[in-house]
Amino acid sequence: MTKKLSEDVKAEIQSFVYFFFKGTMAFNQLLGADVDYLERVVSNRQWLYNCFEIFAAAPHNGIESANYGIATRLVADYLVDLHNGDAEYAYPKAQARFTTSTGILFWQEFLKLANCFCHNSFPIPLKEDYMDWLTGTDAVPVFAVWTNVLEVDEKQCPLNAANALKRANERLLLWDGKPANPPFAEWELEQEIY
Repeated sequence: MTKKLSEDVKAEIQSFVYFFFKGTMAFNQLLGADVDYLERVVSNRQWLYNCFEIFAAAPHNGIESANYGIATRLVADYLVDLHNGDAEYAYPKAQARFTTSTGILFWQEFLKLANCFCHNSFPIPLKEDYMDWLTGTDAVPVFAVWTNVLEVDEKQCPLNAANALKRANERLLLWDGKPANPPFAEWELEQEIY
C-alpha cells in the first residue's frame, strides 16, 4: 500500500529547515550559550551536513509522527559543542544513534536530499552558491517538495525517492529561472511553514 508522509513529519522536517536556516533553531537551548551558529556552520559544509545527519538520527517515532524537540535538542547540543571547539567529540555520539533509528530507509533518503542541498551537488546543481544568501524561507520549498512527492510503503520504505529528489532539484532550479518539467502541481508546492 502506497501512502504519503504524515503532516507531522512534513512539519517536522520543514520546521527544522526553516528555523535552522533562519538562525533561530532551538533558540531556548542555545540562549545561554551565546552561539551564532549559522555563518560558521554554513562555511563548513561537512558541519552543515552533520547537523542534518544528527537530526535524522534522532529518535523519531518512525515516519508516522514527529519528535521535533528531541531532534532539535541534539542538533543544538552539537552546535554548542562546535562553538566550544568540541565538535569531534559531539558528532560521533549523535551518529552512533543512526543505526537504531526507526524508518532508516526513509531517513537515508532524507540524507541524500540533505547532502545534495548542503553541497549543491544535485544532479543539476544551481549555478551560484546559494548558501551565501539562503534564509529559512528560501530553504523550505526544496524540502517541502520532497516531503510532498515522496511515497512510502507500509514498512516505511520510500517507493519513489529518485523522483522526489528530482522534483526537489527542479524546485531549486526555479531560482535559476529553469521551469520544472512537468510544471509543479499545487499539491507539490504546499508548505507546512512559510
